[in-house]
Amino acid sequence: MDRRVVINDRTARDLEAQYRSRGLEPQLSGRIALIENRVPVPRNCPEKDGRGPLNVLFVGRGSPEKRVHLVGRIATHCRQAGLAARFSLVGEMGEAVEPGDREHCEFYGETASPDMLNEIYDTAHVLLLTSSREGFPWWSWRPWPVASSRWRPMWGGFPRHLASGVNGVLVENRDEDHIVREMAEAIARFATDRERLRSHSAAAYEYAKARFGGEDFCAAYRSLLLGAELKQGREHAQGKHRDPLLQPGRIPGRGGGIRARPDLRRLRGSGRQ
Repeated sequence: MDRRVVINDRTARDLEAQYRSRGLEPQLSGRIALIENRVPVPRNCPEKDGRGPLNVLFVGRGSPEKRVHLVGRIATHCRQAGLAARFSLVGEMGEAVEPGDREHCEFYGETASPDMLNEIYDTAHVLLLTSSREGFPWWSWRPWPVASSRWRPMWGGFPRHLASGVNGVLVENRDEDHIVREMAEAIARFATDRERLRSHSAAAYEYAKARFGGEDFCAAYRSLLLGAELKQGREHAQGKHRDPLLQPGRIPGRGGGIRARPDLRRLRGSGRQ
């Protein structure tokens, strides 16, 4: 085997650890190539209706690690606080959401229709992640801010791509009451401050376009097939590279450069996100 392609740095590290534990030659780690998935990104940043309720989306299944019951609790917390927010859940949830919380959620089940899925995705303002561990699902990098419990080592590509206060919000992964309370507060800030929502959405879009829009993906596979070294990907996998697009106040500019965005800089500097 000349190359082994992985889609997140967690998998790359796991493979390297397996090689070491089995006494394999260290040079084999150099054959691991990190090439993250390409996702569909619109040509322009989508304009979403900011006049009605905040549309919060969860996509997944009702397995224990997804902790879908927290989504139901967050929805109930927001409803009791009088917050104008609508919670949509896509996927087979089973009985994961408690009966008392179900009335505050809309369930779409396993939706096979691409048109219906796109309509749900296109109207969502915020993506909610409550998993105790996670890989790197492609739908997470559509152009929307992500609200998530803070990552653990079990999370795949998220730690490298999500910066709290820039293109999403991270809350500390403590006890469940803390997660519910902090996520509800984050959603409330988006619902009541639509400029904050717009700035996060713009940053999420610019980041998705620059990192997952296809140009880097195609160039990486072309380099792989032509036998070139994928140095940047390996630096990412080894934790040596911090993406400049995730620094406060910076999003990609024309020609691959970086330009300052004062509203993001102000947002990050405003204190607790």
